[in-house]
Amino acid sequence: MGGTNHDAAHAHRRCQQRAISLTKLRIALAYGRPDYHHGQKRWTLLGRALRNSPYALFQRELEGLQLVGSINLQGVIQIKTCKWVWALRRH
Repeated sequence: MGGTNHDAAHAHRRCQQRAISLTKLRIALAYGRPDYHHGQKRWTLLGRALRNSPYALFQRELEGLQLVGSINLQGVIQIKTCKWVWALRRH
């Protein structure tokens, strides 16, 4: 886990504040929809991505998780921050 240039512990602190575990981060990286936004890579976990996965039972709990980060030249993912996008959750 990384952080920002000014705060190396930013991502770790945000994950703790938002109850996002390392397991949830790994699931979001594996099943999340990747895209780019303002030069950063984002992984957004949508419910439909989990339907046919081993995590289908946890779809309501995981839906809306979004990670923001980058991938360096060695292929290592550095997470800058993580958050819940409540608008993406189904009620």
